Formats: sequence, C-alpha cells, structure tokens
Amino acid sequence: MDKITRRDALKVLGAAGLAVGGVSTKISGVDKLLNGGGLDSLGIGMHESYGADLIKPGTVINSGNYKGFPQLKKLLPDHLYLRLKKGATRSDLPEINVVPTRKLQLSESEQKWKDKNNGTVTIDPETKRLVNWQAGVPFSDPKNAVEVCHNFICRKWDADAFHFINVTFRVLDRLNRQKDMGSLLWQKPFKGRTTIPPVPEYPDNPDNVLWKQMFAFKTPYDVAGNSILRIRYDSYEKEDDMWAYIPAMRRIRRYTGADVQDPMFGSDNTFDDFAHWLQKIDFKSVVPTKVEEGQLLTHGYPDFNMDGHNVKSDARVLLYPIWEIRPVYILTVEINDPTYMYSKRITWIDKETNLGLYMENYDQKGNLFRSWTSAYWWTPEGGHNWVTVDIEDWINGSKTYLLCKDADYNTNFSDKVFSKSSLKKAVR
Repeated sequence: MDKITRRDALKVLGAAGLAVGGVSTKISGVDKLLNGGGLDSLGIGMHESYGADLIKPGTVINSGNYKGFPQLKKLLPDHLYLRLKKGATRSDLPEINVVPTRKLQLSESEQKWKDKNNGTVTIDPETKRLVNWQAGVPFSDPKNAVEVCHNFICRKWDADAFHFINVTFRVLDRLNRQKDMGSLLWQKPFKGRTTIPPVPEYPDNPDNVLWKQMFAFKTPYDVAGNSILRIRYDSYEKEDDMWAYIPAMRRIRRYTGADVQDPMFGSDNTFDDFAHWLQKIDFKSVVPTKVEEGQLLTHGYPDFNMDGHNVKSDARVLLYPIWEIRPVYILTVEINDPTYMYSKRITWIDKETNLGLYMENYDQKGNLFRSWTSAYWWTPEGGHNWVTVDIEDWINGSKTYLLCKDADYNTNFSDKVFSKSSLKKAVR
C-alpha cells in the first residue's frame, strides 16, 4: 500500500463521515450486511490514519493537553473521554503514554483453525447458528454484526484449560472504602478446543456442554467458602445450570435466571458480566443489531510476567504503563427482555484477537449503568491473559478491580472439579 499522508487521510476520513473512529453503519436487523468495509475498504491502514499520523508513539496525554487532540473523541468512548478532564469524575484517567501499535497474533493452533474455517463456516439464516464449525475463529473477514458476534463468542479466552490461582476482587464504594476478596477460578471448554486433546471436542459429551466454570472465594472470612459452578450448553434454548454452596447455610442451592444479574458478594461484577460477557447470546432475545469498524485508544501491559497484584494505582485509578491504538469492531447488542438488568451492551472488540477491550452496559432507561475495561499482557507468539479489569458503576458511584495473579494454562486437571460434590471443598 502506498504511504498515506496526513492530508490524504483527513480528506478521505472527512468524506466518509466517521463516527466513533470508523464508518458508522446503521443496521436495522441481524441479516443486513455492512455497507462497505470500513477504513480498510477506503484504502487507509487503520494504524496509519490515527496511530502514526495524528497521535505519534511517545505522545503523552493528560488533563492539561488532551483538548489539543480532537481525534481523541473518535478514539475513546464518550465516558472514557470525559475522564480525561480533571475532576469530571471520581475516576479521572491517569497520564496516557502512547506506544506503537503492536501486531498481535493468535497462537499457532488457533491460527490453523481460523485458516481451516475460512470460506467453509456459514450461518444458518433461520437459527443464526454456525454451520461447519468445530473450533477456532469462524470468520477471517466478518461482514456483519452476526459474524462479528460469533467471532467474539468463539474467541479463545486463555487456553483449553486454565486455573486462576488468585483473582482479587478489590471493591471501592462511594466513600473509597476498600474491601479485597480473594478467589480461585477453573475453566474448561468441552467444545471448540484447539490445543489439548481431545480436539476439537470431548467425544463423550451427551449433554452437549460448551464449557464449565468453577468459582470459589477464599478470603475474607465473610465470603470464604462460597463457591459457584456454572455449566453452559451449546443450545440457544437451554439455560445455564448454576449451583452455589453457601457456607452460612451449609447448603447447595440452585441459581435461577435472575440470580446471574446479582453483584458477586457486594462487588460491581455480576455473574453475567464476568470474563467481559457471559450472558448467553441467543439471537432472539439477545440480538446483535449494529457493528462499526473503528479504533480504540486502550491500555495494556508490556510484560507477560506482570500480575495484577503489582499494578500501581492512584486512589480510584489504575496506572497503566502503555496505551496503544487498536483496530476494533464496535458491536451493539440489544436485549429484548424488560426484566433483565440491561437493555443494551456495546463492546469494543479487538480485530486481531477478538478479545473484548471495553464494554458499556445500559439500564432499561437507557442510562449507562456499568462499564468493563480489560487490560492484558500479550506475547508475540499469541500467549495472553488478563492482568486487570476496571469495572465502573456509573449510577451508584462504586467500582471494582479484578487483579489477576498466578495462572496455570493448558493444565489438564480433572473434570471432577466441575461437580456439585466439589462445591463444598473448592477452597480447601
């Protein structure tokens, strides 16, 4: 591609009528395709148009100079941009140090499955289910909101089996009072596996399980011993099974659909929000309706040895060492259920990795309720994991950090972890 000058970039971008850093395309239904291919179809490289020409690596942005970068309004969601103004919120953004945009890639096994799926995976027009998919990212070049959504659902979280040894929920209330809760997490996909045998799925899976997750709290004393088992089925019609052990009751109880909307032990994280987004997308009551191509100025960590417990913070703000401009899809999903806590989710999805970088969740009145900001480390070979998550409750004024430490990847632990009998002894 020929080099694009700043003048050329601004000329074409202005003619395109950018919104949120990409070509804004209204989509009235899940079957309508994007009108055009976004910035790439205009002949402008994502990184060149903003990263190199307008905000160069080495730029430092803070409350004193951010107004000198008008393009930030296209690179940041509205509420993140608001946090650049000193005193505008209780969680003002720290100094932003911009680094060159990294070229991220999938692991070797993930890339092989992505290449295999190219041109062979389709979507059933009636059910919106994937056809001919077994594992990996289904669409190399998604053309509409449904395909982007499927890529996000099928993304590799961390591995074919992983165990977080220490995830700390740091809760800060309106008065900045802090409470830390230590937890453990086990997760394993039973379908869509790419690395650890059996690949691509368990041969003995009569219940058609998609994945299983066990969550257990170990500190402090008032939540220690509480544990939750969640089972997701590869069926749009079948609800998740969720079981919890409550030490105070010495009982195992079954969670209902309403329970997944409850905050986890006083934090700002709900069961349906965990890992960026665990609510089941059924393309009926939870429907992707709009997608845009754009860019996001987002933060991360350069050191893959970094863990959340060593992250620096200033009052209610995490101090991120690097910020970079990432190419993203901006996906809007409408939730047609008046009894649900949210009416809409908007998520910024990294185009290279399909990981969620930022999400806004709106209540039934259309107000921003919670935002979820993820920060990862990433190796050139495709290894990655969470370091921190910043969850902001914009209505109640509280916030929660998830600080991740010590994780075992692709460790083929026993499936007995995901049983009701394991709930009582998950943290022992």
